[in-house]
Amino acid sequence: MRTTGEPDNWEDAEAVKARLRQQVADAHQRASRAQEMRAEIDAVRGRGKSPRGEVIATSDAAGSLMDLKLTDEALEFSPHTLSQMIIAAAAQARREAGAKAVRITADAFGEDSSAVAMMQDEIDRRESARDTGLQY
Repeated sequence: MRTTGEPDNWEDAEAVKARLRQQVADAHQRASRAQEMRAEIDAVRGRGKSPRGEVIATSDAAGSLMDLKLTDEALEFSPHTLSQMIIAAAAQARREAGAKAVRITADAFGEDSSAVAMMQDEIDRRESARDTGLQY
């Protein structure tokens, strides 16, 4: 007598085992790809600069300022003007790094994946908070 969930024959059981092995292999492959993607995103850098290149900012994918270069010409601007140039270059670098991270995620999981949507939402939220002056 067959109970619920038992295969009709051994061939069905072997097919179930094969499907499970494939699902496990697929999960390992996705996990490996996710680790590779994380390493790629950690290495992402965006660059922003003032129109004439007096200020060059570098940001990581999280939006953190990683480097800031000022030429001698940058020091000729007023403190207020220079600070605005730095803020603008940093924002440009942050946006570029964010876009690169989204592209990496889309390449890994597909344009329509929830991972891409979540990453884009986080970047949009972060930029919106910066636009309103909120800090987090």
